[in-house]
Amino acid sequence: MAKKQISLILKNIIYLIKDNYLKTAISQKIMERTFIFLVIGLSLVLAGCGQPKLATNQNQNITPPPPLASSQNISVTIQNFSFTPADIKVKVGDKVTWTNQDSVSHTVTAAGFDSGILNQGQSFSQTFNETGEFNYHCSPHQSMKGTVTVE
Repeated sequence: MAKKQISLILKNIIYLIKDNYLKTAISQKIMERTFIFLVIGLSLVLAGCGQPKLATNQNQNITPPPPLASSQNISVTIQNFSFTPADIKVKVGDKVTWTNQDSVSHTVTAAGFDSGILNQGQSFSQTFNETGEFNYHCSPHQSMKGTVTVE
């Protein structure tokens, strides 16, 4: 039922109850309690008339969309205290993987990500989902720098 119809029905019920109570001279306290009960009931009914809930099929298999065809994996080598290549251009959605081939530990650190310490043979990957220029460096070796430009 629509809210308007429910409201009209409850108003009529309240009127009949009030009228009946007045005619039969039932105590004012009972009438007040009944009125409060009806107001609360009306509030609950109207609250239940909000937006309908969408039915869901629990047995439905949802397949995620396929990855973007243009996504690529780009590799950067860390060796001889440098990033090779140091400056790269990628597209939104591309993943860059840095691999430490040096005998000492390094990091790949930027404003939005940090690899933590990478020992020899370890890798760190970052997917770039926003355009912009991301300058990165190695925390223990501040002279090691690079840039990822996301277009």
